[in-house]
Amino acid sequence: MAKDTTGLMDVLGIKSAHLVGASMGGMIAQEIAISFPERVRSLTSIMSTTGNPKVPPPTREAAADADGAAADHARKNISTRFAQTWKILRVGSFPEDEALDRARAERTYERGLNPAGVGRQLRARARLRQPQANACAR
Repeated sequence: MAKDTTGLMDVLGIKSAHLVGASMGGMIAQEIAISFPERVRSLTSIMSTTGNPKVPPPTREAAADADGAAADHARKNISTRFAQTWKILRVGSFPEDEALDRARAERTYERGLNPAGVGRQLRARARLRQPQANACAR
């Protein structure tokens, strides 16, 4: 995805850019900074990780939920899992958002789920821990 982004930048005639990425997008932006540092003017990584081993891991509850997401993606279960996941990520109860979770879950399912994506996100953390990445994160 980092190569896709720099390829798009090439087509658009953008030599370097201010990159902003959230979650997996943050890791993709960091990968661009690692592999193509000349393409990055600044980097904002939101809801992501630096790969620094001192950063605390997710809670046991959040990690268990992420691990189970790939195995249980049948349509009849997606609304329940979606609501459970977002309640954990919201760190509390937000009734207005929770009322919209079923519709959000349906849209997510209709767009298409990619259970392998969770594993790719987790493996991306290992790449960020390499010495080259840590030099870029300083």
